[in-house]
Amino acid sequence: MAQRGAEVIWKRLFNWACPMIAEVRCDTSSLEVANSGNIWGNIWISYGDQHFPELGWNDMPVAFLVELVGVVRRLAVSESRRVLFFDGPFWIDLTRTRDSLLIARGRSNEVPLQAMNVELEAFITNVITQARHIVEACVTNGWGDQQDVRRLAQLVK
Repeated sequence: MAQRGAEVIWKRLFNWACPMIAEVRCDTSSLEVANSGNIWGNIWISYGDQHFPELGWNDMPVAFLVELVGVVRRLAVSESRRVLFFDGPFWIDLTRTRDSLLIARGRSNEVPLQAMNVELEAFITNVITQARHIVEACVTNGWGDQQDVRRLAQLVK
């Protein structure tokens, strides 16, 4: 048990000292339109071998990415912003600590679940790339006129 605790502490210290790449993941083949008109599909954030809220999380990826793209593009040094997942009590708090670094803290209710020390530019590039893939998939499926799809397309031109 003590060895497991030491491994967790070492992993946390290593992650803070060595920024890693956090990536938004979206399974575009899982996208579907609900009766409400909202687009649902699998979207989550991967950080090494960790996933938030969980691997294959089902949510509203277009709406989530509209919020996330807007936040990461405007986040100033020392500023913190919150981006909510739309299903469940999950969100991610983003804090830009300096020009090239972002701290991302996954949370459920008010309980911090995971903290990630992230390279800002790599994260922004990934978010924009995933958003473009989602827009393309939505247009291909005939959902390009949906309001959130249009908003996301505008944000990632």
